[in-house]
Amino acid sequence: MKKVLSLILTAVIAVSCLSFSAGAKKAKIKAPKLKYITQTSLTSAKISWSKASGAKGYVLYYSTTGRGYKKLVTTSKKSYTHKKLKNNKKYYYKLKSYKKVKGKKKYSKYSNIKTIRCTNYLVNLHNPYRVKNFEIFKGIKSFKMNDTKYYNGFVFSTCSSGEESFADFNLKGKYSKIQFTFGYDDSTEYTKAEDTLSIIADDEVIKTYELKYGDLTKTVTLNIDNANKLEFLIVTKDGSQFFLTLNKIGFANIRVFK
Repeated sequence: MKKVLSLILTAVIAVSCLSFSAGAKKAKIKAPKLKYITQTSLTSAKISWSKASGAKGYVLYYSTTGRGYKKLVTTSKKSYTHKKLKNNKKYYYKLKSYKKVKGKKKYSKYSNIKTIRCTNYLVNLHNPYRVKNFEIFKGIKSFKMNDTKYYNGFVFSTCSSGEESFADFNLKGKYSKIQFTFGYDDSTEYTKAEDTLSIIADDEVIKTYELKYGDLTKTVTLNIDNANKLEFLIVTKDGSQFFLTLNKIGFANIRVFK
């Protein structure tokens, strides 16, 4: 009889252990993964993350030092826009997911950490009010110049001799200088491509550059003297196109300074 009772007790304990193990496994919460952070304006950034299986919500934290994280928001969404950021200050982000188990919130481990330093990129400050052959790039969308990827900037396309491509920005007289990197996009194939780039402030040409296929990218800083209107103008040279081959000229890391 004792042997039978012992076997029954052992079986009960085993079943209880299995039930506890299954319950613990069921209660375990998978941590989310931070995917990317995109600057959406001079003082805001959008933080996006992957869905954690079974999660009911997420708690996002931030820090400006990499230590002493503060709770930013609790949300059921997979992204959040953090506003009122300070320009050129580095921000650190991490989050964890949660779900309710027997009426109580159970949390996952923390996700990976991602950072951003907001900068005054022109393309995030202003959209041009008049354009031709123009495409803007933000966030995870990128283009290449000299085998280097750029995520913030814009590209002009040209496809016939004498054609103009342009973008006009209203800077409202707020800025004294502009800095940018420019060159042919790596998708350009026609080796005789030549174009003229003019930077025009309040309808006066302040600088002209001659572009030739194969040149390395250039980074320049120009005085714009608090102009209201700023124009990027590209004119394709005669004979620098071949049938309908598209040339693409990229502009990246565009910054304006007060």
